[in-house]
Amino acid sequence: MASSSSTDRTKVTTSLPMFNGTNYREWADAIKSFMRYSGTWFLIEGYGSTAATKVPGMARPTPNAADPASAAAVASWDEKNDKALGMILLYVAANIKHHVANAYTALEAWTALKTQYEKPGAMGAFVNFQKLFGSQLSDSSAL
Repeated sequence: MASSSSTDRTKVTTSLPMFNGTNYREWADAIKSFMRYSGTWFLIEGYGSTAATKVPGMARPTPNAADPASAAAVASWDEKNDKALGMILLYVAANIKHHVANAYTALEAWTALKTQYEKPGAMGAFVNFQKLFGSQLSDSSAL
């Protein structure tokens, strides 16, 4: 018999949308929630049990041969990064996976997809609109 937590995790993972290139906001919100649930979102956002303040991407700890605890910290970071990167890769459709196929970190994969597919919200669209119609060409400027 499956435990309650594994059953809950199965319910969550089966409800996550596959990113197909047109549903970035829905997919990003769902993956972000699942990463929070699994304790890996700090790799993207920068919060975590080791961070007192926001540190974008939470860089991989540097191994230090003189400090045995550093090896454990590196191993822990690598494991969490692999989980987070795996979550991203599992829910990206094959036809757009090339954007993230060579990513080493979850942050690299997240940033690549966000850069390529995130569309501005209403405020972002308004700012872009203002920039477009607020620019002026001089009489000597070419279109």
